[in-house]
Amino acid sequence: MPPATPPSPARRPGYGERRGELVQAAIRVVAAQGIAGLSHRSVAREAGVTHGLVRHHFGTMTSLIAEALDTILPQSLRRNPVSLLLADPGYPEEDLVSWIDEQADLQVFEYEVLLATRHTPELRPLAERLYRGYEDSVRSAFAEHDLPAPADAHVTLILAAIEGLVLHRVTFRRDDGPTITAAFVALREAIRLAVAADGAPST
Repeated sequence: MPPATPPSPARRPGYGERRGELVQAAIRVVAAQGIAGLSHRSVAREAGVTHGLVRHHFGTMTSLIAEALDTILPQSLRRNPVSLLLADPGYPEEDLVSWIDEQADLQVFEYEVLLATRHTPELRPLAERLYRGYEDSVRSAFAEHDLPAPADAHVTLILAAIEGLVLHRVTFRRDDGPTITAAFVALREAIRLAVAADGAPST
């Protein structure tokens, strides 16, 4: 009888993978406990590792938050909501509600960090960099659909509307899908008006 083949050793996650796991753990911690609950120990508990490993990868909470924000932007924009609203024929607004629900933890993390900038000045540049990324995503959505570049005021208005709808959904989490859907319909019409205004010849 041939000798049994020894089991293969479990693959150990690489350096980048381990950092990514810790970032995702930090996002979950903040989504569940708020920014005040974020620490090397709470992230370690969530990730199932020692807090020394978290310190090894991220010496400070600011560095961890910075990497989390850099991770969030591309994840959040896998489906650019502005591009979806500009789609012709119209993208189903119900799917935009699903888009919020799929990434609720990411959005809560963002809001917690944004509020924390009021009393933690070192976080402000990180939040501003994130916001500039969202502004760029609005402009790129207009370019993708061969529309005139939106005015800065319209970029701000569109982002504020989407942020408000997302905040409403992740905060109340009640059965308000139809209300949010109707609001996205209204936002689509408002964007169309903004497009018409931005494309109108000046007098």
